[in-house]
Amino acid sequence: MKELEIIISKVKESLSAKEDEVAGAVSVNTYVHSTLENRKLEVALFENSAKQVTTDPTQKSTILANFERDAKALINEINKIEV
Repeated sequence: MKELEIIISKVKESLSAKEDEVAGAVSVNTYVHSTLENRKLEVALFENSAKQVTTDPTQKSTILANFERDAKALINEINKIEV
């Protein structure tokens, strides 16, 4: 579904921006690196789960709503990482 690709793209952009922020920081502790690695794994799992989704048109709106909700939660967790 094209809509899922857009949602995943937003999550990946958020992660990429945070990676750039961490990479450009003068001093970053191991907790930040560990947390960022955990978010990378979660993004990969989130992306993989989109590949497992049914394309049943009767469930499309529910699937998109669930992915949108989960994407917002994941982006919030990424943004919580303080550099």
